[in-house]
Amino acid sequence: MAAGILQSHQAWTVRSDAARLELEPLPPVYHVDETLAMTAQAERVAQAVAELAQKLARLRHAYAAWPLFDPGAYFDLHPCHLASLCRVEETRNFVRVRLYADLLAPAFQMAERHWVEAFLPAYHAGSPGDAAGVYRDSLHHQAMPQLAHRLDAAVDVVQGALDALAGNLEVISLLGGLEERIQHRPRPGAAMAFGLPVSLQRLPRALPTLTLDAIFPTPEERPVGREIWLGFEQTR
Repeated sequence: MAAGILQSHQAWTVRSDAARLELEPLPPVYHVDETLAMTAQAERVAQAVAELAQKLARLRHAYAAWPLFDPGAYFDLHPCHLASLCRVEETRNFVRVRLYADLLAPAFQMAERHWVEAFLPAYHAGSPGDAAGVYRDSLHHQAMPQLAHRLDAAVDVVQGALDALAGNLEVISLLGGLEERIQHRPRPGAAMAFGLPVSLQRLPRALPTLTLDAIFPTPEERPVGREIWLGFEQTR
């Protein structure tokens, strides 16, 4: 999200992952009540992340048992959850599974939805070349300060969850923050979105993240019938 905010001038068609996540209720084990205070929210998020990490750690041994891996069934997630939370990549040599667990935090969801649904429309409608001053006023006096406030809250909850998980070696071994920061670092010569206040000029490398990332060798042997499942998927 921080990388997206910095490139808001190029973000024209963006769909909110948080909004998509809300199409179906999350399983109770991952649900975090949005009414919780920030400290309690961070603790609950930490519990949910620990549960995901436990399943992700076991996947290295369980993956070979699936003719065709079904992340929804394995992690107990609906398709709308998977679209936002999970990425699975399998090649001839390795399997990589990433879980974007920041999205489990209601504070993060609120910040992400505000960026997509309120900030971006105001930013593009209120650009310097636009004569509609009302949109510029809305951008500078409402959308920007509110996004900065919600981004601060999201960072506080994510960092609080990380602090609560500091002694969980299973989670620590799966945190994918470094790779994610490298992936989203600004390209050489890339320009920042014009007019962002300092409160929104936050580089991804400076922010905490709960992304979990597991990489393991592709199983050499798979259950009988895998070819049938692959053929079925290709015809869907």
